[in-house]
Parts: sequence; structure tokens; C-alpha cells
Amino acid sequence: MAALPDGTVVDDVWKACAYGDMAKLRQYVAEDPTLVNAPDKTGCAPARAPLRAAIDRSTDRSRNR
Repeated sequence: MAALPDGTVVDDVWKACAYGDMAKLRQYVAEDPTLVNAPDKTGCAPARAPLRAAIDRSTDRSRNR
């Protein structure tokens, strides 16, 4: 399994999307095409994960000003 520099393991389609790991994303979708629209445990589809992460980051920055 691939790991990011901070130690985060990219072990599913949602993390691959959230962290921009296109190689892993292609691998997971090739193995199971239904993952493209499969919701995660919070109900979000993989394509929504990066947007959610960006919103969370911007909200965190706003609070720290």
C-alpha cells in the first residue's frame, strides 16, 4: 500500500481522491468500477472528498486568523 509522507496510507478510493493519488484511484476503479459512485461512511461519493477537504482546510484557516 502506498503511504504519504505524513504516514497516511492510501488504502481506498476515497483517500486516493482526497489526496490526489491518481495511480491508486485508477487502480481501485479498474478493480471495481462501482466505486466511482459508492458513498463513504459519511455518505459522500469519492469525487466530493477533495471538495470537502478543501472546504475543511479553508474553514480551519479562517478560524486561525
